[in-house]
Amino acid sequence: MLKSRKYGAITLPTVGVGTWAIGGPYWTNGEPTGWSGPLDDEDSIAALRIALANGLSHIDTADVYGLGRAERLVGQALQGTKEPYTLASKCGFVATSSQSPYLPENIIFQCEQSLRNCGVDCLDMWYFHHCDFGENDCFLEAAVATAEKLKAAGKIRSICLSGYSANDLIRVGTIVRPDFIQSWASFEHSEFITPGSPLESFMATQGIKFIAMMPYGQGRLLGKYSANNPPRFGDGDTRLGNTDFTDKSLSAIAPQLLKFKERFGKNILYWLY
Repeated sequence: MLKSRKYGAITLPTVGVGTWAIGGPYWTNGEPTGWSGPLDDEDSIAALRIALANGLSHIDTADVYGLGRAERLVGQALQGTKEPYTLASKCGFVATSSQSPYLPENIIFQCEQSLRNCGVDCLDMWYFHHCDFGENDCFLEAAVATAEKLKAAGKIRSICLSGYSANDLIRVGTIVRPDFIQSWASFEHSEFITPGSPLESFMATQGIKFIAMMPYGQGRLLGKYSANNPPRFGDGDTRLGNTDFTDKSLSAIAPQLLKFKERFGKNILYWLY
């Protein structure tokens, strides 16, 4: 069974379930930002229920994944379940013609929509999905105040922060004071969690916990792709045009993947422990 750790009111297993892929293909401002490939909603729901039954009780989703599709599938999987779960969702990428998705009215809308999609009254963890709060962070303080009001109203249990740059996460995190920070972490990207790194030191002094994002590198680190077996992505897939999936890049990581298999075995599931 997976080990769990308790962080205040939040208990998380050492491995969680991400749901970006089950949202399917979609586009943001004309750019592919979803996932392609064979997709069956019933299979997705069944997979989520199997995960919960086996202790993978942390479900991570977002309103933008499939433009609500992933959240709705999560909601169907959770319906009637007796398994414990911790549910995380995010805000910040809603399509809007206003100045920012982080305006208070947009934040409230996104939260209420996520609650409806997931079929719950409260989200255990709720992330600001990125660190762009406008020029000079002009929308930041009002956004944090709005999230605090949603927490006080019982809509969310913890305020979290996701991002892609240590400098951004530290700058914004100083104001947000999140319970959790989420960003890249894998054997390719350990810079955020390396002891003594700027972000690790910031989290240590602030008592913030880290959630690893994309530990398998969007499938690259599973060993299923290689220069001899290159991936084929369809329309609406965020990996289209990503240089990490070129023959050169896949060949470069092959020796590292071989070392993992030699140490942990060919079954990728063993890498989780």
